[in-house]
Formats: sequence, structure tokens, C-alpha cells
Amino acid sequence: MSFVDHLEELRTVLIRVLGILLVSFLICYSYGEYISEFLLAPLRDALSAGESDGKIVYLNLLDKVLSQLQLAFWSSLIVSSP
Repeated sequence: MSFVDHLEELRTVLIRVLGILLVSFLICYSYGEYISEFLLAPLRDALSAGESDGKIVYLNLLDKVLSQLQLAFWSSLIVSSP
């Protein structure tokens, strides 16, 4: 294969990978509440053992949105990895 053929193959593989990441991101974003509840369960159990009531508090305006996007991104990387 020539150099251009290798570049074309690389382009098709990268497009497929980005497509798979996008699909897995959308799936993980739709199940974000379930994933976050699963991940936060040990923290809530540890917080409820003390005197506090075990609530998660978001201090800034975009904290919850950004945490949901990050959770969906990282979980989509885990889901789509071979």
C-alpha cells in the first residue's frame, strides 16, 4: 500500500471510532442518572453513617451539567473500549 492508501485507511478507521464514541456517548448520557446513582451509592452510604444526611451538593450553576457530561464521556470511553 502506498502512503496515501494508509492515510485513507486511517481516516476511515478514525471516522468509525468517532461514530462508535458518539453512539456510546448518547447511550451513556441517556442512562446518566442510573450510572451516577450506582457510582454515588458508596459515597452516600459513607456520608449517611455520620451525622450528615448524605446529600450531594452542586455549588455552581453548571456543576451538575458538566458532571453529567463528563460522566457520559468517560463511561462511553469505557463502554466502547475493546
